[in-house]
Amino acid sequence: MTREALLTLQYGKNILNVVKSVKRANPGPLETSHWHARYRTIESLCLSVRAFQTAMADPAQGKKTLNPEILDDYVVALLLDLVIGQMLAEQQHNHELNGVANPTGQNGNLVYATLDLLQQYIRPLESHKIIYKVIHQAIALASTASHSYLRCKAFELLAFVSMKHGFGYACVQEVNGLLASGIWQGPERDQVSKKWIARRKYAADMTFFLNELKDKGISINSKSVCPSLKSCLINK
Repeated sequence: MTREALLTLQYGKNILNVVKSVKRANPGPLETSHWHARYRTIESLCLSVRAFQTAMADPAQGKKTLNPEILDDYVVALLLDLVIGQMLAEQQHNHELNGVANPTGQNGNLVYATLDLLQQYIRPLESHKIIYKVIHQAIALASTASHSYLRCKAFELLAFVSMKHGFGYACVQEVNGLLASGIWQGPERDQVSKKWIARRKYAADMTFFLNELKDKGISINSKSVCPSLKSCLINK
């Protein structure tokens, strides 16, 4: 059996099992332990895909033996579908409760956590197809989010995308169009605009910080480091 076949067998089974586990889970209001367990399953998928892509690199020629964009596109699409499905399920649940908050207090936790995982996953990506898909969906999420902190997270995702070479102008234009669309009026629009500005400043500061670490020879590799661990390292 070839090296490629062995690696595909080794990692492919794990990836498929995790995907099946993610897709089996029905969206809806979740208790703390349940949403966190589902998040860990999604994180496991991202790490498995990254490990598979790394293992499939040809060490002799320094080239990939498969197109990594295929898997990246699938993972990003799955994460976006999970975010949208969870948001719709929670909005429906709140509507059925006539606006009463989820008694577990966990509304939006899985959505927020998955957006954060998506933000980490796309950091090294350069595919226009994938990044523009993320931009458009993040704009839609920011415009329909039922909680302000979810809107802030969507803005943060957009802010980090705007720091990527070749995407800044398009991303900022999309947000400016959203702010001018009339969804928010008066003081509320001013507050939303301030949140976008604050998130973009945070993204700029963090990008500068990471570039400084890189210049000093300290590397935080988005493709190999667990996103939650990397977050801990950055926030210390």
